Amino acid sequence: NSTIIAEQVARMRILTDGLLESARKETSPREIDLDELLRRMVEFVRPQNRYNGVELAVSDRGEGLLVHADPQQLSQVILNLLSNAADAIHGKGATSGTIRVESFQRGALAGFRVSDDGGGIDERALARIFEPRFTTNSDGNGFGLAVCHRVIRNHGGEIHVETTPGRGSTFTVTLPKTHSPVTSPALR
Repeated sequence: NSTIIAEQVARMRILTDGLLESARKETSPREIDLDELLRRMVEFVRPQNRYNGVELAVSDRGEGLLVHADPQQLSQVILNLLSNAADAIHGKGATSGTIRVESFQRGALAGFRVSDDGGGIDERALARIFEPRFTTNSDGNGFGLAVCHRVIRNHGGEIHVETTPGRGSTFTVTLPKTHSPVTSPALR
């Protein structure tokens, strides 16, 4: 009945507001090897059921790529992007697919890409993809990408998506290689 649904929605709002609030909190950044973190996160998810039939391909620069970031928060961003990529592959009814994870360096920026060959994102969803509580996943809660967006902005970085419906998506995260303090406007 509608009262139960309204109560559940209210509970979920409280939960998601709390999660988004935690993404606003102070980070504890330090110098970390982005390549090593990416490899570790891929190995962490590899045995999970949601990655059955999914090839996880990591290509890093092989020489270490140092960024100034909070390792816990950055790990969560990587896990969210991997999880969404697996969902995109299985969401189009495929039993197999590929997720590619690759790091890069561009001048004072370092970053990584997570690409999948899933169903892609349609135009309407693309416009709202980083909004809190927006989801196209029937059992999703809509805060994963909003939290990713906020965490990366708090680090002075950017997150972008490119997609081709029916062919897949690529999320690109860029981060400053050295610490640059970010003021409150990035928390919007």
